[in-house]
Amino acid sequence: MVHWAMPATPFDKLPSRERHTAIIAELDAMVRAQSPSRPLYSKELAEQIGTSVRTLNSASVSVVGMSLHSYLRLTRLTRVRLQLSTGAFSVKAAALANGFWHLGDFSRVYCRAFGELPSQTRARAKQCKQIDLSTLPCPRESKLTLV
Repeated sequence: MVHWAMPATPFDKLPSRERHTAIIAELDAMVRAQSPSRPLYSKELAEQIGTSVRTLNSASVSVVGMSLHSYLRLTRLTRVRLQLSTGAFSVKAAALANGFWHLGDFSRVYCRAFGELPSQTRARAKQCKQIDLSTLPCPRESKLTLV
């Protein structure tokens, strides 16, 4: 019987929960360092971190409560939401810049994650930019008192 052993990593000496937290912290750092539109593959990520795909997925479930694939997708969706919230990006540009190539699927997944269409997020951001702040009352003139 042949046993395949992974080489020891710095995570191996940590207790399980701390190990999983450290793995996800490493994953987050790697994802932030890569181009947002670059495809992410679990095998490649696991190899770069120095763990197995199974351990990487287990760490994701343990730390963030969802599968690795779902976590990576939510990370990208959150980045799109931040871009749309500035009003500076079109929905298509933000989606493509973050690796979402099928816009129909993107819109459906975005709506499921945030409860609104990406176009609604962008429209709200554009509307907020158009508000003239000079017409709002000064906080000192407010009738509310802080306790």
